[in-house]
Amino acid sequence: KVAFLTQVKLELALDNVECVHARVETLPPVPAFELVVARAFGSLAELVQLTRHVLAAGGWWCAMKGALPGVELEELKRSMPHVHVARVVRLQVPGLDAERHLIVMQVAGAI
Repeated sequence: KVAFLTQVKLELALDNVECVHARVETLPPVPAFELVVARAFGSLAELVQLTRHVLAAGGWWCAMKGALPGVELEELKRSMPHVHVARVVRLQVPGLDAERHLIVMQVAGAI
């Protein structure tokens, strides 16, 4: 996965992108990232809890999910009221007949 992202970065000459291959628990908090993107990671609350230390002030989380995760959204709202769900986007994936969603989150007050 990281090899693919690294190749995309090179081919598109994206100088402001850093591809990191590591467990999030082992990442140092500096430098902090403006955007944390996750796919097939775990619950939204787990994502926030495990990556908060690497998210820059005013940064964003983008979590890719399958079906709309109503239970996870409620759990996040209950357990982490400081996290604001800014947007839920239903995605259309060509050739795929399944639900996909992008959940965009930020620490409340950082917007």
